[in-house]
Amino acid sequence: MRWRCVSHSDRCPTDVSRRPDYAGLTLLDMVIAMLVAAILAAVAVPKFGAALQSYRLELGMQRLVADLKYAETLARTRSTPLRLIFVTRSTDSSSYYEFDQIPDPDHPDRVYRVVLSDEPYGIRLQQAPAELDFSIEGTPTETASFVLEVANRTRTVVIESSSGQIHES
Repeated sequence: MRWRCVSHSDRCPTDVSRRPDYAGLTLLDMVIAMLVAAILAAVAVPKFGAALQSYRLELGMQRLVADLKYAETLARTRSTPLRLIFVTRSTDSSSYYEFDQIPDPDHPDRVYRVVLSDEPYGIRLQQAPAELDFSIEGTPTETASFVLEVANRTRTVVIESSSGQIHES
């Protein structure tokens, strides 16, 4: 390794103004940087996965609650009974619900269906009644409980028949 002088004079003083005549990182520097990055990734990836699962579960729950409120509103404003149909399959983990004979607001030629097992939710409707009817007053005809699940996390939504109130836990 050659040393070169940083000062403008021909003679280099014997102080810290001398430095090696190369620039860049050594192999040891690269290995240490990669080790630090690998340790950080090993810590961050599981936390990111757990946060993503929590987000999906919360998003699916909010969608279900919003659609239950939408069903109440539709039944009340149209003065007609309304039915929600819930499908939970344990064999292929697909789960969805749909409004019986109500068109999708975005696609009027299709029935309004929400597939919870698809993106962006990626969750499963573990427990739900097969059907939930709403009276012309907009209240459900029976108290219903819904359990949403992703990995080992669950959230529960309950809609009361007497008041139509929705509780989340």
